[in-house]
Amino acid sequence: MINNKILRKDNIQEILSLSPTQQGLLFKYQMDPKSSEYMEQVVLKIKGDITDKEIERVWHHLISTYDGLRSIYKWEKLSNPVQIVLKEIDLPLYFEERVGDCTTILNEIRDNELKKGIDLTTEPLRIRLVNGANHEKIMILTYHHILWDGWSSGILIDSFTRLCNEIEVDKELPSKIKVTPWREYIKLVRNRDIDGEKKYWANYLDGVERNEISPQSTHNKHIDNKSHRETFYIEDNDYKILKNACIQNKHTLAGWIHSGLGILLQIHSNHNDIIFGSTVSGRNVNLPNVEHMIGLFINTLPIRVIKNTDTKVFELIRHVEKSMNERSPYETTPLSSIKEYCGFKGEEGLFDTILVFENYPLNLDRNSKVDIDVISISEDTHFGLTIMVMEKNNKLEFILNYKCNKFSQEWIRYFMKLLYKVILKMVNYYYDKVINIDLLDEEEKHQLLAQYKKSEYSNDELIMERFESHAASHPDKIALIYENQTMTYRELNEEANQLARYFIDHGVKKESVVGIKMNRSIDMMVVIFGILKSGASYLPIGIDTPQARIDYMLLDSECKLLITDQANEMASSHESADFQ
Repeated sequence: MINNKILRKDNIQEILSLSPTQQGLLFKYQMDPKSSEYMEQVVLKIKGDITDKEIERVWHHLISTYDGLRSIYKWEKLSNPVQIVLKEIDLPLYFEERVGDCTTILNEIRDNELKKGIDLTTEPLRIRLVNGANHEKIMILTYHHILWDGWSSGILIDSFTRLCNEIEVDKELPSKIKVTPWREYIKLVRNRDIDGEKKYWANYLDGVERNEISPQSTHNKHIDNKSHRETFYIEDNDYKILKNACIQNKHTLAGWIHSGLGILLQIHSNHNDIIFGSTVSGRNVNLPNVEHMIGLFINTLPIRVIKNTDTKVFELIRHVEKSMNERSPYETTPLSSIKEYCGFKGEEGLFDTILVFENYPLNLDRNSKVDIDVISISEDTHFGLTIMVMEKNNKLEFILNYKCNKFSQEWIRYFMKLLYKVILKMVNYYYDKVINIDLLDEEEKHQLLAQYKKSEYSNDELIMERFESHAASHPDKIALIYENQTMTYRELNEEANQLARYFIDHGVKKESVVGIKMNRSIDMMVVIFGILKSGASYLPIGIDTPQARIDYMLLDSECKLLITDQANEMASSHESADFQ
């Protein structure tokens, strides 16, 4: 038995430097080794005539075939971190017996595996085989993303399935396939065309501004950055319509989905020129049998979506697809280098939303003696919103992984609904202008009009009373949206109450006048609601109003207090407060 915790020189096959993407993931791991970010899980259901011992033999075969499965990572007391490929490792396969149906307790098992974490220095991969009733087995692979990417998961699952069906008692498994060593990829990345990639990315992102394209909900700031997920599907007739539109107009589904997300983010960010993250397989490189290699080839690159008032939908899609094709020679460029090439400074990333269009090479034979079903392939990133899309079984599956400290579940579900609409409405608006896309269906318009007509308001009910009633009934609904920010009714009510108490403490009374000289923002709306809750009236003053005019307005209205978001604002002899 090999002890992975004790590193013997005679068991070292080779020592490799890390790829730029691996270096980035290792840096995040070092910041918080207990974090679940970039911990991956593949869950398989195994049915058929195969024993635990045979599965163990299959895994020995796979681990001896692929270098990445025998790798550990070291960095302490080293000038640069390294990947150490071992000749042999202690097989990280653990067995567990469960009574009854394994699938009913699957979440519990998965969570337990995640809680155990991953140690990159000794065991970056852990396999748990759970035996249940009726010869059913559940196999959970828990590993760090530094080992391999989604495409590699497909290769590994396909190889595992094939070997499970070829294994025979007392017979050797088929000869190992010839796989290009991982060191060849490291050499290729190290010798990439730095001047060419610098010129390409600097030109591609010339003039773009960093814009936070993911609206944030402020009431979640106290929550940690754990990830939750929501799922929706485009299927049945809608899937056929979308698929046919792509075929007829010679577009890829990936290009169409990227364009749809770009259009929606333009709407939400109120920017016509936006960037978000787009993953690439990274296998468009000159390596023999690269399609059979297991490793971290995937990379996340910026994709830029631009529109003007005359841009038509088909033009936008073609521009996006053209960009996706032209970036192909520079797909190995590290994101940190792209940021540097474009002159972006600071610790903030270029984007916080990424789209992962999965294309795993799965070839599962349903008529074999051992059936393998993929229950789930899950991953967690550091981005605020990760949208994973996979085409399978004549439908598109969308999985949205989001950080709880940035998004509410309600907002994500609202965003999902709009994304679904945009992607399908692009079919009908294909030759129309992008700005003409209407996200409200006729039925929804009628519902809104009918709801408005049926609404009855009491003449005795004050506007703040009605607002507080609505806030109590729908506390987590979005009340305000402005650029990249959102605020729920609960947040608005609580912050307005705090501000109202501040006003009252500073002498504001019923029928007092409070001036507002603020830029358009969510804060401005909080101030207005705070004033109304205090019983006062508000006096709006334009940002560019001359000081003499301001003095006259404050004097004439007997303004008690002036609220401004302008630093060092002079408000004549009237009391002023800087809203922060």
